[in-house]
Amino acid sequence: MLAQWEWLGSQVERGYTATLAEYLDDLSCREWLARAGLLVTEPARTLLDQALQPLDTRFQAATEDDGSGVLSGHGQAGRGDGWWWKRIPRRLIGGLAQFKGH
Repeated sequence: MLAQWEWLGSQVERGYTATLAEYLDDLSCREWLARAGLLVTEPARTLLDQALQPLDTRFQAATEDDGSGVLSGHGQAGRGDGWWWKRIPRRLIGGLAQFKGH
């Protein structure tokens, strides 16, 4: 899942080309990591947090707050309330671009 989160960060930096549904699905890897962090020992959580920190920073730099509410009303039922669910890529090239600003 760390590799998936790193992959998503690189996709978002380049310009995200997929649809809104695919983006929400891609974000679920970060949700999985957050939930896994609650289930492991403190030393393992520390290692996970250390691995996540640069990936989270990278993702945050390539995204912006979803002030338009694109993500909040589309398929988030049952998802967590992590900060990643409230971030939208700065560079949108594909299907998700049609929702930005609506």
